[in-house]
Amino acid sequence: MIAATRAPIALAQQPVAGEAAPKIVVSQTTYDFGDVFRGEGISYVFVIKNEGKADLVIEEFTPS
Repeated sequence: MIAATRAPIALAQQPVAGEAAPKIVVSQTTYDFGDVFRGEGISYVFVIKNEGKADLVIEEFTPS
């Protein structure tokens, strides 16, 4: 069985107190692919939204 989970996300800049900041929102953080057979292609789209007042910069994302 294969499951994907949200890995830590690195922001390019950390806001200073009182400044506008990005706000990451991910409605679904895991997805269970069930049984996957060798050679079978799988994919799933995770929707990542920024509901903050500054740009959200995702520098690295690693599935686990």
